[in-house]
Amino acid sequence: MSDAILGSVIVSIATGTLFLAVQSAEKAFRNAGKYPPTKYEIELLRKSGYSNEESKALLKSDLESFPTKFND
Repeated sequence: MSDAILGSVIVSIATGTLFLAVQSAEKAFRNAGKYPPTKYEIELLRKSGYSNEESKALLKSDLESFPTKFND
C-alpha cells in the first residue's frame, strides 16, 4: 500500500517538473529576439563573396522577415 502511495507521489512530482520545463522552454521561445550579425558572421559573409550591397540588402530583408515572437 505504501509503495503505491510513494509511486503516486513520484509520478506527481515528475509530471509537475515536466510541466514546468515545457513552460520555461515556451517562455524562452517567446522572449527570443533578433540580434544584428556579429563581427565574425560579417567577416564570414565577406569571405564567402556576399559583401556587395545587393547581397547585404537581401540578407537584411531575409532576417527582418523572420518572426520575433512565438505565436500561441
